[in-house]
Amino acid sequence: MSWLGTSHGATPFEDVLGLRPELLEGYRRFYGALWDQRRVPPRLLEIARLRVAWVHGCAAEAAISHRESEVTIAEREALARGQVASFHGLEATVLEVAEKMTHQHHSIADGEIATIRNALGEAATVALITGIALFDANCRLKLTFEVDVRTAVVDAPATAAGPIY
Repeated sequence: MSWLGTSHGATPFEDVLGLRPELLEGYRRFYGALWDQRRVPPRLLEIARLRVAWVHGCAAEAAISHRESEVTIAEREALARGQVASFHGLEATVLEVAEKMTHQHHSIADGEIATIRNALGEAATVALITGIALFDANCRLKLTFEVDVRTAVVDAPATAAGPIY
């Protein structure tokens, strides 16, 4: 349980963010749009989200499983162990960028961004990079606020109208 009081939110993360309802609503709309607008394939967002969670050691984020992403249990376990060699092409590049954004953002190579942009287009590249930054923020917030770990299998980790897990 977080060291903060609770707001009786739908999820442990919303319990904390709900102490500032206006921030929760803005965060929900911004983060939820990432999943709702589908500019980036859910699988790419999910593997990036999980990689960021495990780089940070954020069990509260890693405990969420996004059903639509079709990331297998074996792939989730590989990401948890940092074994990303089974991912290839665009997925491997996305995982590399996701990992670098957590602590080494200055080392992201132009070629890595070009690979993503060539595969997804500019708008989706902006959405993906923004998503990775939000995954990083989610983990940092959950760890700092000591958000409870609650396993959940969900259609999406967030929607603009629904909970943020």
